[in-house]
Amino acid sequence: MISIVETLVAFAIVFGILVFVHEFGHFFMGKLVGMRIEVFSWGYGRRLVGIKKGETDYRISLIPMGGYVKFSGEDAFEEPSKLDARDFMAKKRWQRFLVLVMGSVMNIILALVLMAIINMVGVNVPAYQDQVPVIGWIEPDSPAQKAGLLPGDKIVMINNQAVKTWSDVNLVISSRPERTLKLKIERQGKVKQVPLTTESRTRYQMGYAGFFGQILTQVAMVEPGSPAEKAGLQPGDVILAINDEPVYFYRFVEVIQKNPEVPLKFLVQRGKDKLELIVTPRREGDVGKIGVMQTPQSILKKYPPGAAFIQSIKENTRLAFLVVNFIKDLI
Repeated sequence: MISIVETLVAFAIVFGILVFVHEFGHFFMGKLVGMRIEVFSWGYGRRLVGIKKGETDYRISLIPMGGYVKFSGEDAFEEPSKLDARDFMAKKRWQRFLVLVMGSVMNIILALVLMAIINMVGVNVPAYQDQVPVIGWIEPDSPAQKAGLLPGDKIVMINNQAVKTWSDVNLVISSRPERTLKLKIERQGKVKQVPLTTESRTRYQMGYAGFFGQILTQVAMVEPGSPAEKAGLQPGDVILAINDEPVYFYRFVEVIQKNPEVPLKFLVQRGKDKLELIVTPRREGDVGKIGVMQTPQSILKKYPPGAAFIQSIKENTRLAFLVVNFIKDLI
């Protein structure tokens, strides 16, 4: 119940901000072209609080899910000669058009600015998201396994839509639960078409395929006195291979557990250096443990101001095309 309430509150806040920015766009352009604005309201319904400044009543209304700008004469159908020069309908068509579209323009600007700020501040993201979508592991009995996909397959297109990174793939798959998709893959230099029917997973009923990228393991924490600490593993180390074989995140624990008291050769990335460490899992019952907490490898994505804004444009454009293609796919 709490999670539902939190979700609704978060939705109301985000939606309210989006609407406020949208309506501010109408308000700003209306003022710019000389229109009389009677009301600028955040929310609908009964007026709760506000202030009258000049000719405009700035108010907060009862229902926060939305907002509006009321222009003088916006509903008037009189002859132009009977309208006040500052009424909405008295203005030229191009001026009214600018007022109408400025709301959407402000939402676009908001998206670009927010993404640019995030890019400048920097955020840790899973490293695999920007990688070419080559499958590293497939969950047993998953839609991907049933479709005949294999580790090493490179996903090129989904429903005739090009996908260049795992971020693209995840967005397309998650937005299509319980749908049959046409995947174009490359396998050993040959191109194949593979139908895949997604499942619906998580409480948000998102699409799930059951394939994962070549996700490396990063050490998040090392237990004092553990085999990992004795071998020299440190938080932040990225595990590239064990016994000269790539071991991705989803198989890391399995490999450790199957080798109690067996020395394992770890190839580790630490900053710009590569190290070889011998780690011997201690036996706990029938399984081996080395005393680490692991996470998928992450990287800090951070850009200077100019590059941050350019990256924001690229990312928003990419997402816009994916959304458009998704809608076209539904029609």
